[in-house]
Amino acid sequence: MASLKIALLLFVCLEACALTSAFNIDGLQNVPDALKATGDVCQDCTQIFELLADMFSNADLQRKMMDGIEHLCDHLPGPAGKLCKDEVEKMLPLAIDFIAGIAKPAEVCKVIGLCGSCDKQEKMLSYFVKEALQVAAKSENLQSTTECTFCVFLIKTLEDLLPLESTEDALIKLLGEICYILPSTYRDECEDVIGKFSKTVLDAILSYATPQAVCTLIQLCKGQQVPLVDPCTLATYRCRDMTTALKCGTLNYCQKFAWKPLNTL
Repeated sequence: MASLKIALLLFVCLEACALTSAFNIDGLQNVPDALKATGDVCQDCTQIFELLADMFSNADLQRKMMDGIEHLCDHLPGPAGKLCKDEVEKMLPLAIDFIAGIAKPAEVCKVIGLCGSCDKQEKMLSYFVKEALQVAAKSENLQSTTECTFCVFLIKTLEDLLPLESTEDALIKLLGEICYILPSTYRDECEDVIGKFSKTVLDAILSYATPQAVCTLIQLCKGQQVPLVDPCTLATYRCRDMTTALKCGTLNYCQKFAWKPLNTL
């Protein structure tokens, strides 16, 4: 890890000294048309890293970079200067080899967020088709309508995207984002489904009710009656009164977390 940090610092220094001394600034004004900004951030980023890869393959420039950074090491006090030079000689060639020969410019630009992709939407769409076929094949308990299929898919997706420690706030936040993760052709249908959600539906999702049960609850899926969920897993039920808390075995929980002490002012 320490070596990686030093390698990154080397490239900061590289920009500050080596490249400045290696080129005539006036010459940079005459940039070839192929390297001028295109307005496409992804394309510009890719071209920049392609240019860097070409530059770093130049032995003369590599020597200038090494000399420039080692000169900075000379300004460090005591043994730190020698340690700096040792790390430069060990790590800089590896870093140059990575940029010049291993890293792919397009992939680097994706990693730093300048080249987007439709992978997320494509995966979501593929997942939708897969789930739709599975639901249709298991239609013994459900009438496999388009609305039901989409609802089941949406609830399964919500469950997959929820953090491990799911909370109502996390679920509400995800509900505000999920329709914009889906392809735009499904956005209206997604918003229609979410528009049917109530506090009871949120509690059911957080209590791990099955997607089919949730969609039956909001009347988008029909068929044999599907048990929604054990009511004692619902926070609004298990602590609603003393009798229910005793029935669900949650009296201590309710006294500690749900019910306000009578002596609270």
